Amino acid sequence: MCWSAHASARWCSLAIVVALVAACAGPQRQSDTAADQAPAQAELRERAQALIEQGEPLAAVRVYRRLAERADAGERLDYQLRITELLFNTDYTELALAWHRRLEGQRVPAAHITLKRLVDARAAVARRQGVRALRHLPVITSDTPDDVRARILAIRADAHAVTGEPVRALEARLTRAPYLATPAAREANNEAIWTLLQSIPADRLETLIGDTRADPRLRGWAALARAVRRARLGERSVKRALADWRDQYSDHSALAFSRTLENRVLEAFEYPDRIALLLPLS
Repeated sequence: MCWSAHASARWCSLAIVVALVAACAGPQRQSDTAADQAPAQAELRERAQALIEQGEPLAAVRVYRRLAERADAGERLDYQLRITELLFNTDYTELALAWHRRLEGQRVPAAHITLKRLVDARAAVARRQGVRALRHLPVITSDTPDDVRARILAIRADAHAVTGEPVRALEARLTRAPYLATPAAREANNEAIWTLLQSIPADRLETLIGDTRADPRLRGWAALARAVRRARLGERSVKRALADWRDQYSDHSALAFSRTLENRVLEAFEYPDRIALLLPLS
């Protein structure tokens, strides 16, 4: 009887120890799992960024989706916002709008408000709602990082273009230029400026060129557009028109672009080496 009581006490003590060990081990295993997941998540984020840089946005979206599935609510929203912005950036507009609809009603933590407003503005531009897009955009302050500033200004330009204000869109694009970090981004911005200039009537270009209060960069771009239009109309040769422009605007930021433009216009003027002639069957 005494042995039985003693054995029971030992077994009770052992059970308590096992329970305590199990209680301690549970959180430890969870912590180990979280620690194991962190490097994997970092690796996936790096992989997504690499895919974006390689020009494979849809593959990057798939990686972000995997990350979102494993994330908590706050991080999940971050990945969803990244996916939506990436799809907008790569002209998968319908997919981007579909992802944007998933964001409706979700609570937005303070850390994600700027990105959410950018994405909301992009969605408004895609729906041709320029005024709404401008309302969504964050205010640029002295603390705004350059990359965010560049994104805001690009959306602002697109919003003004949607509302039929190409000159204001041009001003936003020109303001954006100093904040672009790569040659590819600067070249894309120049192409966007050139596209906007094509929508401005000749008399408006003349007004911009003659407005001494206007931004000198804007006046130079307007003069470049006028020179190319005159060359296309045969008033002057392309080479002469653009050489004169470069002489007059020798310190303009579009100098390199003007040479690209010259080659483009000359190629458009070239006659084909061979012409196919289709004759009716006799």
